[in-house]
Amino acid sequence: MLTMRRGIAIAALLTALGLASGSAALAVEVKHAGKLQVPANVALVAFSTDPAIQQVLTQDIEVAKRNFTADSHSVLTLTVSVADQALRPGVSLGQLAPGDPDVGDLLKAVGVTPPPIGDTGTERDEAGIARRNGQSLLPSAGSPLQRSLGDYTGDTQEYLQQGHGQMLGGTHRDDAGAYDTIIVARASLNGKPEELTVVAVVHPGEDERDAKKLVAEEIANAVLH
Repeated sequence: MLTMRRGIAIAALLTALGLASGSAALAVEVKHAGKLQVPANVALVAFSTDPAIQQVLTQDIEVAKRNFTADSHSVLTLTVSVADQALRPGVSLGQLAPGDPDVGDLLKAVGVTPPPIGDTGTERDEAGIARRNGQSLLPSAGSPLQRSLGDYTGDTQEYLQQGHGQMLGGTHRDDAGAYDTIIVARASLNGKPEELTVVAVVHPGEDERDAKKLVAEEIANAVLH
């Protein structure tokens, strides 16, 4: 009976820590502000400073049959400037998106603490670090730690305090890969005053190119529908 109780306690601990095999991976988060309006009879030509975004936009425009052809009567150029930056201490909001007031609010919307506007900061994004620790530093379902916890019949709290718990807490590093990466894309149409700002948060371990493709899809949906 005592062994069964300890087994139940360990199972509850694993669930609380997100170590169960059904744990979901963090997903890239994308938010946008502003809008771009394109008449349905106007063709589009995409240009971006990022190759991945350029490719996706061009393909989406062609699939929607909105690309420029010999039969097109008018055309607009969709220009997308892209910047990406690891959100580590010392990065300012001005570096992420100079002159764009929407970015700070978009970062808050995805749960990221915006850095200072002008001067560089020294405070870490605690929410981002917590997500990183919870996702990338916690052992997987088949890891030695989880297997040993599953087999362990002693006091769970004592087990973690004896050094094994250090694997769960983790430590943060100062390299860029230890922090969320912020992607800021600013889309505009030639001759139009409106601008669309798209922000994506790429968590450690996620593919930045895939995130940029999601940003491109967000922009394409805004201008093609």
